[in-house]
Amino acid sequence: MRRTVIALACLLPVVAAAQQQQQPAQSQPIFNLTDEQIRGIMQIARDNLATAKLSDGSTVAPESPTEKAQELIPLQSGRRVVETGLLSGVAIKCGVGWRETNFQKMMTAERAAAQNPKALAYVEFLHGVAMNTAQQQTKECTPALKERVAREINSRWK
Repeated sequence: MRRTVIALACLLPVVAAAQQQQQPAQSQPIFNLTDEQIRGIMQIARDNLATAKLSDGSTVAPESPTEKAQELIPLQSGRRVVETGLLSGVAIKCGVGWRETNFQKMMTAERAAAQNPKALAYVEFLHGVAMNTAQQQTKECTPALKERVAREINSRWK
């Protein structure tokens, strides 16, 4: 639990920074997360994976210590999923469509990468952890933020 609180606290400045960006440069990412922050969020999702659902609706089986030691997805994929989840969370607060244009496109890309069912459940769960965090931490959506989020979603999956 303590690790969960610490990892989520690491995201607070990231979400706040995204909210404060007035006119960011086109090339500037909306979220600037460190590898440590990504790993922290990935670990929260991994620690709670037994509550995630597989595509058939069943719950992911609890993992043995040996299974937990094996990587489900690489850090680069985790970064993409966490950033997509953060973007979805801010999009919800801003009233920008996200499910079909952001989440479903991410899942289509992950399925095409031949992820196994457990890894796909992890990806979906990881997206949800990041999305819920961003949704809770986004206090207001300025017109500039709304425009930036919509633009980011539209350009992300081309």
